[in-house]
Amino acid sequence: MRTETMWNRVNPKKQSTDRSLPEDRAVDLVLEALASSARPDPSGMERGDDPAVDEILETLAGSARPDLSRLRRGVERRLASGQNTRPTPVPWAQRKHLWAFGLTAACLVGLALTLVLRDSHPPAIVLLAVDGVSVTEEGRVPQQVVQSEPVRLGATIRSEKEGMGTLLLSDLSCVRIAQSTSLRLVNRRDLSLEHGSVFAVVSPQTGSGQFRIRAGEVLVTVQGTSFEVTRAEGVVSVAVEKGTVRVEAGGSSVRLHGGQAVRIDDGKMATRWQTDPAAIAPWRQRLLEAEANDLTFVQLMRKHLPSRALDL
Repeated sequence: MRTETMWNRVNPKKQSTDRSLPEDRAVDLVLEALASSARPDPSGMERGDDPAVDEILETLAGSARPDLSRLRRGVERRLASGQNTRPTPVPWAQRKHLWAFGLTAACLVGLALTLVLRDSHPPAIVLLAVDGVSVTEEGRVPQQVVQSEPVRLGATIRSEKEGMGTLLLSDLSCVRIAQSTSLRLVNRRDLSLEHGSVFAVVSPQTGSGQFRIRAGEVLVTVQGTSFEVTRAEGVVSVAVEKGTVRVEAGGSSVRLHGGQAVRIDDGKMATRWQTDPAAIAPWRQRLLEAEANDLTFVQLMRKHLPSRALDL
């Protein structure tokens, strides 16, 4: 019975003695049976180390069939030489390559997740558009804006002659766009004013990062404040409602506080003066009224800025 059982495991098709399996293949099958024994490593085992191994070897030894005798000798040689069905250890050189490959794959997966998350959380959203505002992404035709319209990096927001809009950035800064204005979103904290006027309320939640608006050769840098930037025909003006703003142009810089303004002509500092904070950006009054009367806008503001007032 043992001989028949073992032969069925070695040759399930019950081939005749004249057509036995090749010795190497038969040895592999027996070694697979040995690998399932109680000992995790059957290599170099002696008789008496494992009853299952002893039973297999005794079965082979007790058979009068010459093919099983050859099989027994093959199994004993393989066991004695330490060859078994356990995986061969990977050399260190190969492990280094595998480690590098795994690290590269992990980085690619991380990059893919980053891109997915970035796409699902756009850097800016147009919360309100009044009387004609469009968004133009690189390489695409302009698209008229509707409420809660996402804005991607590199996109340009343009308002028509009577158009105005409210832009919410991912750091919770709010930028109001005047009529006949073109503003490009360089990255999440950098804007480029091509022409027109914007009034920005910069969230202090940017932490140590800086919020910047570039208008030609003029760079305006802030951390948490509200101010207006206007650009028209080579003239840039910056007026601060509250907080502190640094203005750089022509190799020089000035620091403005609430109630102060500066004018830059052709990239050079020109005039600096005191101004009434309440008189800064009077054009935004119509936009503020539109925001207050738009139920969808109010709901969006409560969703995105639940702890801040609507008169940003």
